[in-house]
Amino acid sequence: MVVLEFRDGSSLRDVAARLNLDPSALVRKVQRIAAEHELLEKIKGRWVLTAKGHLVNRWTEDTLISQQRLLDTKPQLRIGTSMWLSEQVIVPYSACLNRDTGHKYNWLILTPNRHFETELLEGTCDFIITCGAPVDPLIAYKKILPEEWIVIVPKTWQKDFKNLKDEKLLQALRKKSFVRHIDINAEEFLNFPERMENISVSVDNLIGIRSAVAKGYGWSLVPRLAVLKELRAQEIVEVSLSELQGIKNNHLSLWWSRARKEHQQLAPTLQQWLLRSLQDS
Repeated sequence: MVVLEFRDGSSLRDVAARLNLDPSALVRKVQRIAAEHELLEKIKGRWVLTAKGHLVNRWTEDTLISQQRLLDTKPQLRIGTSMWLSEQVIVPYSACLNRDTGHKYNWLILTPNRHFETELLEGTCDFIITCGAPVDPLIAYKKILPEEWIVIVPKTWQKDFKNLKDEKLLQALRKKSFVRHIDINAEEFLNFPERMENISVSVDNLIGIRSAVAKGYGWSLVPRLAVLKELRAQEIVEVSLSELQGIKNNHLSLWWSRARKEHQQLAPTLQQWLLRSLQDS
């Protein structure tokens, strides 16, 4: 601080006044700085900065500016979720999240490749929004909405399936092409006696599933939350199967670390925002 005050060629008395120091006390500080660090030198009875002193001042000023920028920057919080949920709800309603949290944070939406619990426990995500409950007791969670599975078909099939129920509907579906999610065992969900062979396309994400069905490539099985907009816009059609009523549904849930107090305090706000966003979708 003493060296910074000499940047404008101020006299020792002026510097002492700005630092609220006794001039004699300042002289001793200046003499020590000059002797130990060679940042000041006395020329014609006046203390001035050396070349090294000017360099140190520039470095100090740059550092102070950088620190102030960091202080002025909003803290960043990261939400990890699946790709389809990010596209359907999280990103479209992120402005509402900013508003609900008082515009205090920069929210980053991620679709992690690793296990969600790992991301949360290692601190690479601050919140997780996914279906199901965490296993690790260090993770707190809150259920938001049930994850209900439904059968969807292309809109052009609506007339063919309109009056079919249960077994007849299943028989009709078996004859049609199927859009398979490679990680979902639809045969087990639907209690099919054998593997479905009439597969039009296989994909590894729900966005691809609903796009393929909307294009007429076949029928499929998805969580209702993944196709809310498409159902409302009648881009795809839901068909009712009693076989699905016995499925034990998971819940869409919000996860956070029990060790993070700020996250614990923010969780109720995120719960309300997420529920309202899902209802508005």
